[in-house]
Amino acid sequence: MNETDVGPTYEVVALTADEVVAALGTRRASAMAEIVRHIDVITESALTAYPRAEVESWSIQKAEAEAVLAADPPTLAMAPFLVGVCEAQFGPADDATRLAQLVEKAQAVKANADAWGAMAAYVNGLRARTQLAILGAGDIAGIDAALAAGVSEGEAFRAQQEL
Repeated sequence: MNETDVGPTYEVVALTADEVVAALGTRRASAMAEIVRHIDVITESALTAYPRAEVESWSIQKAEAEAVLAADPPTLAMAPFLVGVCEAQFGPADDATRLAQLVEKAQAVKANADAWGAMAAYVNGLRARTQLAILGAGDIAGIDAALAAGVSEGEAFRAQQEL
């Protein structure tokens, strides 16, 4: 550049109130979608450790595990899915051995379900809190700050949970 070169020029444009409202609405919508995408990335690492069919069976596994652990005495008949998992995992077994395997499997399933539930509850709350902050922000900078806070908290959670 020399003395005769001119840098970029900018034109200040006044927006109407409707245009400001529309711009805020657009930014809010994109920020709300962005926090959901961010949380999906966090939870995806936990989900990709398992085949899809297994993930889709988690509610069945949890219900059967809770039934087995609550029963006194538990029976093989109360958990046909988990019995099938034990058969596939351990091979043939007599009923007493299979029942011991079932109780052990039910304990592991319950621990995993509790851990998943805690993570799901946390990210649900993080999403809701971040989206409320986004909705409550009065300008683009506030929207961006609310989103950045949610992303930062999500990253801290990911690091803490080693996801």
